[in-house]
Amino acid sequence: MRDLVCVLKRILVFGGIVLVLDIAAFPLAAPSREVISHYRALHALYRQLDTVPPPRIVLVGGSEVAFGQNCRVLEEELNIPVVNTGTHAGLGLNMILSCVWPYLRGGDIVLLTPNYWYFYGGCDGSDPLFDFILAEPSTIANVTTIGQVRTITHTYAKRLSRLVKRYIVSSVHSAMGRDERHASARKEEKWLRRGYRGDIVFDGVRENENLPLKDWTTLSREKFDMAAVRRIEHFASSCREKGVEMRVLFPPIPREYYRENARELRTIEKELRRNLSHAVTRSIEQCTMERRYFYDTVYHLNGNGRRVRTAMMSAILKEILQTRRGRAEETRGESG
Repeated sequence: MRDLVCVLKRILVFGGIVLVLDIAAFPLAAPSREVISHYRALHALYRQLDTVPPPRIVLVGGSEVAFGQNCRVLEEELNIPVVNTGTHAGLGLNMILSCVWPYLRGGDIVLLTPNYWYFYGGCDGSDPLFDFILAEPSTIANVTTIGQVRTITHTYAKRLSRLVKRYIVSSVHSAMGRDERHASARKEEKWLRRGYRGDIVFDGVRENENLPLKDWTTLSREKFDMAAVRRIEHFASSCREKGVEMRVLFPPIPREYYRENARELRTIEKELRRNLSHAVTRSIEQCTMERRYFYDTVYHLNGNGRRVRTAMMSAILKEILQTRRGRAEETRGESG
């Protein structure tokens, strides 16, 4: 019995040392200051929602929303405040919806643009989720799934391992008399600048600029995940209880990308329409655009693309607002 107690004590001491070292090393895995400032600006934008009285149109999604339209133009055409809360899709659907939810008010219209990756393994996010929590530790309260915990721990372990390897290589080179300075491999994002009502615009991007498109992934490599559909359904139900109207507008993608992933994309649309047919504003195919309208990924539009997408969104939101006014008039007529 005494031996067992000694073993348990040693395990606890060892576990405590590992925990302390992990906590001490945690800041070393942090992202760049530019990335942290971007996520803090997003939190500031959430808080600013309280200063804009409802009804409002709140745009929710990943970077396809952040870069995807001109809120100033929408607001002028619709005569209603339009706020862009788009951020990095890597936060995951669960975190994005949980963060915006407390700031929604009765009378708001939420236009949700879910990244297609959420339905094929990305619902719980990726590395940016870890960065987001480091930028605003209070968001740890929105970590509610095992998948999110797995994402955070995996990212931390991966970055810590990278730092250890870099330190070992540097030490070896130093011992051998080499003076090699390793530039940080961390990518400094150029787009961390929010404009009117939360819009983000790439610095220095020309109206028709096109780069080789990233994120041209084959969705069939992953299994379809119903968790994203259930999360959107739950969010829509909660919105109704709060007096908020939620609609879904699919992200813009190149037509070639749609053709390559048509079967998987049709599965997404079919499952969402099964219980949310009234909320889906356009088909995925209707949201496709020509390749010349995209900048650097299959989700990011250049200047001309943003204008086309803004015009499409304006038409959709006008329909929604007109339907809402019609319902209000019917209610007044019945009560009168």
